[in-house]
This record gives sequence, structure tokens and C-alpha cells, in this order.
Amino acid sequence: MKYRKTLAALLVVLLALTGVAAANGEEYLITLSWLKEHLNDAVTKELDDGLVQLEADVRKAASSTSKNQNTTLTAAEIEALASQVAAQLQPSGGSSTSQLTLAKGAQVLGPLGGGMILESGSATVNSFTGNDLIDVTAGAAAAPGSTAMVGSYYFVGADNGCGLTITSDTAVVRVLDGAYGKAGYSAKYEEDAELLSELGIFKGSNLGFELERVPTRQEALIMLIRLLGEEDAALAYTGKSPFTDLTGWLEGRNYIHYGSAKGYTNGIDAVTFNQYGAASRHVYLTYVLRALGYDDKAGDFVWNTTSDDLAVKIGLMTSKQLAAMEQSGFYRDHVALISRNALTAELKNGSMTLGEHLATKGVLSWSDLDDLR
Repeated sequence: MKYRKTLAALLVVLLALTGVAAANGEEYLITLSWLKEHLNDAVTKELDDGLVQLEADVRKAASSTSKNQNTTLTAAEIEALASQVAAQLQPSGGSSTSQLTLAKGAQVLGPLGGGMILESGSATVNSFTGNDLIDVTAGAAAAPGSTAMVGSYYFVGADNGCGLTITSDTAVVRVLDGAYGKAGYSAKYEEDAELLSELGIFKGSNLGFELERVPTRQEALIMLIRLLGEEDAALAYTGKSPFTDLTGWLEGRNYIHYGSAKGYTNGIDAVTFNQYGAASRHVYLTYVLRALGYDDKAGDFVWNTTSDDLAVKIGLMTSKQLAAMEQSGFYRDHVALISRNALTAELKNGSMTLGEHLATKGVLSWSDLDDLR
């Protein structure tokens, strides 16, 4: 390819410009020369795989310069061209980011150009060539098997399965530009998730239902509010909570403000909710049992012990499913299972099922209940 070297250099610059800023938003700590030295082979391979349109874009941009097309561009001119074609060269996934809560053994992977930031917990580096995963914040390759640094921006320099492996019980990782989490757990309750999705109770993201990852405290609370039939009220709530650590989408914060005001949830301390922290099985069972009218404060159950016994007794899960959760850990897959079973479980007072209660409130239609049988 005639412009291979120029294009490779241009793409490296663009990767530096569009995807490898330090995690704290400060100046780039990795140098262009380092990127050229360690990524040029991978970039050239990507070009050889068919980036013909990219060459056309660069030719078009270059035509506005005074340089002849056969002349090597200077570094400054390459950087100027980079800004003109950056939109066409965004890595897979664009500038999208998401925050994942992952369990021990899960991996964070990505295509060339993907990125990941370990925000809490611990992880080790999966690297196969020694130059394929780059700690941009440190300005050096991440050594295979080394401990990942919290807050460092890791850039995927080769689409070969390099990334991070979670070593703590749970960890929060921000993924960017096509990077994703892959858990060691395999989902079993996709049909329950699909049914709940059709009812508007269980919702996924642009990544799908994400059944193989750990649910967050915010997600668990949102499910409680939906099971109570109070989602519209939560989204319309304009009050505030005492929590000072809330970030992210405004509606997500509304659920927390509303849940706090209604007394449905507490923080981990007076001013900290820890919305992206992992929601355990006991936390979610407590929420669901409360939705069914059981009161732990009145002694109906103890949140971290007898909630399991009560859940099995009323049909939220079987003893076999409980044993499996104790072995594997608690995932969004189990949230779907328990929530689906909650809709056919009777309220504590025995008057009706939770699904029938939601139908009386207009949250579900009576015909929806046929699908639950």
C-alpha cells in the first residue's frame, strides 16, 4: 500500500489523540515515539487488512496541504491531518464508555484501540508479547502477570486477547472504545431476562443484558423500585439524598435519591452510596422480600442469613439454585431468576401475587400475567 508508513504513523497519532489520555484527564504521559516503536507493526497489519477508505481520507485531507503526495509529511503535519480525519478513525465503539462491576476471574478485553481503567479492586495483566497492553499513565508496556494499577489507563495495542483479569472478589472497571468484560460464569436464565424485558422490568444496555457480570447496588435498587411499581415516581422525583458520591446519568441518580427518601435503601455510610459497588445476593433478596411485604425490621428475616431460607420457602429460588449461587457468586443472571419468580410469589398478606399487585396498579396488564404462568 503506497501510503502505508504515512497512514500507520497517522493512525498512531490519532490513537494518541483520541484514545489514550491519562485517566485523570491530564496531559498524555506516553510519547509518540514510544507508540510508533511498539505499535507500528499492529497498526500496519490493520491497514493491510483493508483500510482502503482510510487512505482515501488521508489523501483527501493531504490535498489541502502544499506538500506533494509523494513527499513524507512532517510530524506536525501528520498531527494536523489527524484532527481532520479523527472521526473516521475512531476505534471500534467510538468514544463510548461504560462502567462494569466484575467478579473474581472475569477478564477485561478489547480490540486494537480499546481502553480500560481499573477503578477499584485488583487485577493482573494479561500480556502475550510484552508490548500488546500499554499502561499509558506510566508511559510503558504493562508487564505480563504484573499487578494492574488502580487509575491507570490501559490501552490495547493488539487484538490478541490481552487485557486484565480480576483477582479481587469484585472490581469496578471503566471500559472505552470497544473494550468489554468477559466473566467466567455462564448465564442460565436468559429466558427469564427476556420475559422481564418484555414486561419492562429488566433492561439491558448497549452491551445486552450482561447476565454474566455482577449487579451493582444502583441496579439492585432500580429493580426494587420497578418491582414496587414506582419507577415513574422515581424518575419524576426532584428531591435529593444525603449521598455526595453519585455520578453518571441523571435518571440513575434519581432512583437513588427516591429510594433513600422512601427508606428503601441506605448508603454504606451517611454520605456514601457506592452505586457501582457490587450488590450481593443478600442485598438483592432483602430488596425483593421487602417488595413482597416482608419486613426485616419487624423480624420477618435477617438480611444476611435467614433471607436465604425465606426466599427458598416462598419460591424465589430452589435450594439447588441457592447452592449454585453460593458456589459461583451472584450475577445479573440471578437477578433475572429471582425477579421472575417474585412476580408469581404471593405477597406476605396472601392477598395476591406481586404480579397481580402490579396489574392492579397498571404497571403490568392482566394479559401479561398469562406469560408468567
